[in-house]
Amino acid sequence: MVIFSLAFEGDRKIEEYIKLAYLSDNLGFYSFQIYEHLPFKPAIPISFIIANYTKKIKVGPVTIPVFLYHPLQLSRYISFLNEISNGRAIVGISRGAYYELLGKKVKRGISEVINFIQEFKKYVKENVEIYVGTSGPILAENVAKLGIINGIVVDMLWNPMYAKKMKEIVSKINKEIQIIARPFTFISSDKSKMVEIIKFYIKNLVGNSPMLNAAGIKYEDLDDEKIIEDKVIPNFTATGSVEEVLEQTAKIVEAGVDHVCYGHPLGIDPYETIKLIKDKIISYFK
Repeated sequence: MVIFSLAFEGDRKIEEYIKLAYLSDNLGFYSFQIYEHLPFKPAIPISFIIANYTKKIKVGPVTIPVFLYHPLQLSRYISFLNEISNGRAIVGISRGAYYELLGKKVKRGISEVINFIQEFKKYVKENVEIYVGTSGPILAENVAKLGIINGIVVDMLWNPMYAKKMKEIVSKINKEIQIIARPFTFISSDKSKMVEIIKFYIKNLVGNSPMLNAAGIKYEDLDDEKIIEDKVIPNFTATGSVEEVLEQTAKIVEAGVDHVCYGHPLGIDPYETIKLIKDKIISYFK
């Protein structure tokens, strides 16, 4: 059965995270994920705080750039999160975005991710769910072979054909590994607002992903409003009315996605959007 989670950017006041996490917990969402994007608030301290205001929902930073922490350092934080949350910690690891902000060359290739995960797992003895963030088939295949991860998080995955491809690659190695679609989400009938917000975020969220080629899009075209409307929105975003997003969700689940994590910013009013997702989408799959 498909499971449902939510992901939030680090651009909110801490009081908002507490309220959003509390609501998500009470409505039965599987996890409450915080993006670790360097221009915004750090995900780990936010996770510490909201762990104290929730009881059942899993909590954690998803995903941590491989260049940001040493595996030992990250393991200490995640073990502590697991302790204060009574075993609800999750963590994601990825090649990472915004590396240019460090002002120096960083190592963030496939081998760095694999080595990081292996070393991290040596330090973390608790039963913590470990995800790897990637849209690339090569990294997905290689980390699936490690036998220590629980899921592949694919940001902006909303193209059923690409979802099916990723599922087939991973399932050949380990059928227990989840494919987690984490699309940019904006549930609203306000199309102009939707395009405006997507245009602001899209380049950093998608990057030069293999998913662009699969959708017939060039990275340099991501500033083109017509390309955004015609190709980006249908292939990378859970957008439109709640009924439209339900239809999109059904197609992505049919393609093999095990876990849907609706991502930033959800909608104009995230509280009402969370309730809509629960009432209109999750209830459909029960």
